[in-house]
Amino acid sequence: MHSGGVYTLVVPKSYDPLRPTSLVVGLHGGGAGGKDRTNVVGSGSSAMNFFQSEAERLGWIVVCPTALRAPWADEANDPFLMAILEEICALYHVDRNRIYLAGHSMGGFGTWHYGPKYAHLWAAISPNAGGGRPLLNRLEETMTGVYCHHGADDAVVGVGSDRELAKQMRDKGMDFVYCELPDSGHGWPDEVRAEMWEFFKVRRLAVTPGRAEKGKFAITEEAASSFLDKPSKRELAAFGPLSAAPVGAFGAVDPQQLLVDLAAGGGRAERAAAELATRSEPELAASVAKILADQKQAPDARRFAAEALGGMNQPSTLKVLRKATLDADLGVLRAAGIALGKLRDPEAAKSFDAAAKHLLSLFQSKKTGARIDFTDFEAHLHAATGLAEGITQAAAPATLSALQALADGLLFAPLEVPTSTRAGQDARVPRLALARSLVEACAALPAPSTHSLLDALAAKPELGVADRVAEIKSVRTP
Repeated sequence: MHSGGVYTLVVPKSYDPLRPTSLVVGLHGGGAGGKDRTNVVGSGSSAMNFFQSEAERLGWIVVCPTALRAPWADEANDPFLMAILEEICALYHVDRNRIYLAGHSMGGFGTWHYGPKYAHLWAAISPNAGGGRPLLNRLEETMTGVYCHHGADDAVVGVGSDRELAKQMRDKGMDFVYCELPDSGHGWPDEVRAEMWEFFKVRRLAVTPGRAEKGKFAITEEAASSFLDKPSKRELAAFGPLSAAPVGAFGAVDPQQLLVDLAAGGGRAERAAAELATRSEPELAASVAKILADQKQAPDARRFAAEALGGMNQPSTLKVLRKATLDADLGVLRAAGIALGKLRDPEAAKSFDAAAKHLLSLFQSKKTGARIDFTDFEAHLHAATGLAEGITQAAAPATLSALQALADGLLFAPLEVPTSTRAGQDARVPRLALARSLVEACAALPAPSTHSLLDALAAKPELGVADRVAEIKSVRTP
């Protein structure tokens, strides 16, 4: 399982922890992105737009994960998806007899993949604008309902695969609805999704063998509370017996446990980093620095380690933070840059010049001529924004050269960034964020040395910083 995986969650206002609640797992569309095709186009947050309003109306929980790799059928996503399902069932009172899987485009392919593979988990599935070669016999055996939609004029994913699957489901006498509209293209129309929810509402999980007649499945109307699940061996190993008090519940947080949580990555690391950032013990900071320096650690664990060091304020950790600004992982680079600013690195100019040069080198490696994939563009500008934030906090005059290099390489140079409105991509968003961060960094440095860069940023109306630049210059004395 990838500790850095994320998901978007909606819990309705009507949620009652005493009542088992329906759950929908939504798979986003998109595909592989970036020059090396290891990035993911699409996200759980973008997919949630398809589910949120109806989930609130019905009082259902919806979780939309962001794939670790594209497509959804990639082996890395399998344990990730199952771990998310179990986490939601542990955190919220879910009716395991009313868990549904749905997705569109790449998510439609994913639904056809994970629907049959884990047919014993889903009360119904809804693949939309997807396709594949699913094991329909698994869905038939478990009596899993299928609501499938595909636009007849879909120019992105041909309708042929879903048409053939619909014929096979009809021949098998399966529980399914196939909806094909003549003019919906590669979309997922509101009326189709409304019908999908109605399909889900009346379907329940088939009882697994052993609870009904041996070797057969049967539909049950009874609720199956996820709160009655027995803890797994892995859960017991991680959290201890249910009767035990959590670490730190009745006293000071154990520093060694914080280090264990930090190395674990994910949400545990994030919480540990927040606590560690309030500590100032040199020995503890040294242990956190070891996690940051260890390339075998998960990138998100190292990123949170850098964040923790930014708050611990130990000069002895400056060396490892400087090295981390030259890391290949952009998240680690960004966090280390911010941390260096908080520690007021005495070698700020040298450190940030090297970090900017390194980041621009990584950026150039992702370009093809003057063209760069949006996912690569967004990730590198986000990292640059972190460096600018670090420079703002360091407030060291000689760091202006690093700001100028970032502006020249990422904002002023001619660049083509193809975007997809279908995937919710907008190149203006990371550009605006970086431009604003550069302006604020300039505001923290002495005038008039920064005026040339401020004027250059203000001269580009698409960056939207002209008013802020005018405000900064108006309150400065020559």
